[in-house]
Amino acid sequence: MILFVSISLFSQIDSSYKTEIDTSFLNHIRESYYHAVEHPESVDILLEYIKNKYSDRTKKYNPRIMSYHACLTGLRGKYDKNVFNKVKYVNQRISRIDSVTGIFSECFEISFLRFSFYYYPPDFLNVKEKRKADLDYVSRIL
Repeated sequence: MILFVSISLFSQIDSSYKTEIDTSFLNHIRESYYHAVEHPESVDILLEYIKNKYSDRTKKYNPRIMSYHACLTGLRGKYDKNVFNKVKYVNQRISRIDSVTGIFSECFEISFLRFSFYYYPPDFLNVKEKRKADLDYVSRIL
């Protein structure tokens, strides 16, 4: 809960594009995302919810929504029993979350999402340095 409040407070400060998102929609995505981290059945439900709101043209999403979408798709990999699918989902989303974070590096929420997403993958996926950079940024802001 404290984490959610922290993200909400800092996201109000650093985003020039926050007006593009309906606040109640974004809050629902935030709350549902943290539930989906622990409940695999929630991942697809939330992905469908985002798709119904924005369509399935993910490159047109607001950067925050794109970040949540990327992390959710990566969570599919976490829960998939097929090793090939795990690697495929995670690699695709690493590319997406990196591109969003690269463009909007000043957004606390996006950096925190990438850090939390990179917390679990093994180092052979080359996320160790990015994870450390995000942790440093998040720690400095907090």
